[in-house]
Amino acid sequence: MYAALMVDLKGSRQYRPERRNALQQYLVELTEALNRVFAPSLERKLEFNGGDELQGLFSEPAGALLCLRLLGRAMFPVPIHGGVGVGEWTVRTPERNSFYQDGPVYHRAREAIELAKKERDYTALVITGGEEDRALNAMLNAACRLARQNSSHQNELALLLELCFPIAPPEGTLSQSGLPALAELLPRRREICEAGEKPGKLPPEAFSAAAAFGARSLTARRAEEKSRSLYSGAHPYGAASTVVLFAGLKRQAVDTALRASNVYEERALTLALLELLPQ
Repeated sequence: MYAALMVDLKGSRQYRPERRNALQQYLVELTEALNRVFAPSLERKLEFNGGDELQGLFSEPAGALLCLRLLGRAMFPVPIHGGVGVGEWTVRTPERNSFYQDGPVYHRAREAIELAKKERDYTALVITGGEEDRALNAMLNAACRLARQNSSHQNELALLLELCFPIAPPEGTLSQSGLPALAELLPRRREICEAGEKPGKLPPEAFSAAAAFGARSLTARRAEEKSRSLYSGAHPYGAASTVVLFAGLKRQAVDTALRASNVYEERALTLALLELLPQ
């Protein structure tokens, strides 16, 4: 079962030309970084179609959902639409990118993103063709809603937490070695904020240091979480204390902000979502 991911910027044609260009440039660089992070599970790299749509093909659904989730955090506060289709990849064009491929996996992804654009409350949808789709989309959009309610500061702390303790997907989904390149880019998020938006206040080096920690710890954490409860990865042991090491803030301030952001609940929903996805 393959998974196609389609993403576009919500209402991008309404942006001023200079802002739209800045967003597209950031998104191009972010795409390159995400291709490194998810290289083990990418059948076709994430690429643009010449407009605002981003598309890629994954060898399994977990990679597509985790990539969509990380992309949303990295683009915050700019809203996105997302569609994930799960199914067969029947029309294969060798040596060509995702836009030259076809099959049910692409038809479902296209249906998902077009429906997401029409829905007021659903910014992203996943279509597998199975009976579990209602439950999958309820959890996906509950997680998306929790993330969208964050302030920029809360979102940055959530990104630090994600770099320190990446959601541990199945083996062969995510590359620890890709995290530092992504972290170096994340401070650039502040350049895409509009006047009046608070862009965050963490030092740029905080992201790189957190990514280096996460790259070293993921393998050990994956083994540890297998021996504990399924959702131990939602609220890792010592989460706030570890984020404090890189954020340069007081322990109580970080703990309060992380809890107020509902990031642990969002991670729990993501883990439950991954459990329901077809393999």
